[in-house]
Amino acid sequence: MLNVKCKPQTINHKPQTPNKFLLLPSKFKILILIDWFYPGYKAGGPIQSVLNLIKVLKSNYELFILTTDTDHGENQPYQNIVSDQWIWSEVLGVNIFYANKKNLSTKQVKKQILYVAPDFIYLNHLYSPMFVLYPLWLKLNNRIKSKVIICPRGALYASAIAVKSYKKKPLLLLMKLFSIQKKISFHATNEREKKAIEDFFPGAD
Repeated sequence: MLNVKCKPQTINHKPQTPNKFLLLPSKFKILILIDWFYPGYKAGGPIQSVLNLIKVLKSNYELFILTTDTDHGENQPYQNIVSDQWIWSEVLGVNIFYANKKNLSTKQVKKQILYVAPDFIYLNHLYSPMFVLYPLWLKLNNRIKSKVIICPRGALYASAIAVKSYKKKPLLLLMKLFSIQKKISFHATNEREKKAIEDFFPGAD
């Protein structure tokens, strides 16, 4: 368990040198997209899950986080956070881009993906327009070369689909029609999720 408390606090972040990352050539790059991230805490489990993932991966991979600069349900940006710029987090040991929520656009998301040029893109949940659906569209249309991994985080459970199903079911149908499992990989967090992925997307990796 990563020893980081998810509650509001000041973070020691340093602006990144423009157009350069402190990378080790031998390490693969992973770009993690998530709607809300540390120091946010109101989105609950997904934030802590990504923090735990960082702890496991950061010794062997160069990690980049693309997220927003506000907490779930909030309109004001985090204090002492530099928005719309790559920064180095001394606390977490990763590069983070806190996109200004009010100015967030598909153009900006694509620009940062191409800028990092990651070997892997890790997407959280399944229905986020900017941080899942748009990157998935880029992959399906061969606009990005990175290998894409989606972690549904319970989004395929019947109980989750039942909430606003009028939005989710058409999206899932489109994903099936495009056979997304042929272009991406899935990360299941438990056996129940693994079965849900296999049921919706037969042959999924």
